[in-house]
Amino acid sequence: MKKLNFRSFTTQARTSVLLAMLAVLTVGALAVCAVRGYDSKNNVINYNASEGYGQYRPNLVLGLTALTLVISLGAGAIGFNSLGQKRNEKQGLSWLGLAVSALCIPTALTLYTFWKTFSESILQSK
Repeated sequence: MKKLNFRSFTTQARTSVLLAMLAVLTVGALAVCAVRGYDSKNNVINYNASEGYGQYRPNLVLGLTALTLVISLGAGAIGFNSLGQKRNEKQGLSWLGLAVSALCIPTALTLYTFWKTFSESILQSK
């Protein structure tokens, strides 16, 4: 089996696209986690912070945001590094990786801000 050569700009372009698609998946998971349970009538996101999925939800939103940002920054850096190189046979992949990662970063920050602004834990009496 042939080893990957990361000195090759074509390999960097392909890696950039793979990381960008992984960033899209993490943004999707972040969107589901952050927006689930949104009540437009009261303009809040209710979650149960004492049991079940809700007790992990704030940490999950923060973790997915950080993971998305790290993956997107990596994809953008690799795509930018291979962009415009004469030996890069896949310039379109470099552009795609750079563009998708550039869209994932503000989307993740917007979803995190939405969560921090509108989330309220449900108070329950025992």
